Amino acid sequence: ILLKFEVALPVLVPKYLRCTGFARACAPLFTMELSMFNVKHGFCEAVVRGLRSGFLGPEDYRRMGTSDTLEDMRSALEETDYGTFLQDEPSPLLVSTISKKCYEKLADEFRYLKAQTVEPLTTFMDFI
Repeated sequence: ILLKFEVALPVLVPKYLRCTGFARACAPLFTMELSMFNVKHGFCEAVVRGLRSGFLGPEDYRRMGTSDTLEDMRSALEETDYGTFLQDEPSPLLVSTISKKCYEKLADEFRYLKAQTVEPLTTFMDFI
């Protein structure tokens, strides 16, 4: 006898276990866990998707590769999500300044994401 949730979760419940007590006992746990995912982790997933959409693409790298000076690189980055992090730096831009600002941006985004998480993800991010 196939249960309703076994049709919805064929991957989670193997075919040979569908008519056993295991499937009847464990399938509600699978569906409950899946239904609570957005409650616990939905916002963090949305933040990560938003950060991923800000990754530099091939065109951005091409523009940066054709830059002759660091000021040209700053102007190439202004059109991306990284445009504001060099905005307040003085005009003789140094490589060390760019590197420092990149690490600060990464650390700030990581701290923000970690502040939004719940256990056990918070503990995992502590190890990182």
